[in-house]
Amino acid sequence: MIEDDEHLIEVVNNGLPRQSMQALLSILKGGNDDICEVLAWLQNKLIADSGDHDPLSPILSDYLLRIALLLVALIGVFEDADQAIEFLLAPHKSLDDLAPVQAIVTASGVQAVDELVGRGMHGMPA
Repeated sequence: MIEDDEHLIEVVNNGLPRQSMQALLSILKGGNDDICEVLAWLQNKLIADSGDHDPLSPILSDYLLRIALLLVALIGVFEDADQAIEFLLAPHKSLDDLAPVQAIVTASGVQAVDELVGRGMHGMPA
């Protein structure tokens, strides 16, 4: 159980357990072809980046945390987990046809996704 932000930083720096990656992938089970393609990309990236390591690297742990936090925020926006997952995994023109889960690999991608979600929260076109 995470106690506070400082503890969260420590946990991520020490590496999340490998099972956290599998748990996240099982939540993001996908539906349409675009989503399935992005989910396959994500699964391949996570498995390739993690190797046989347990715990996961701090970099991969941070990426998993970003995905999980974004998913929680999206569920709050959409008030529907399936719609949130579809948004997370679907390519968006404003992200150069990347899915948000792909864009948040970089800091600039995180900012672009935050802006996209913010526009949606305020009823502006994505």
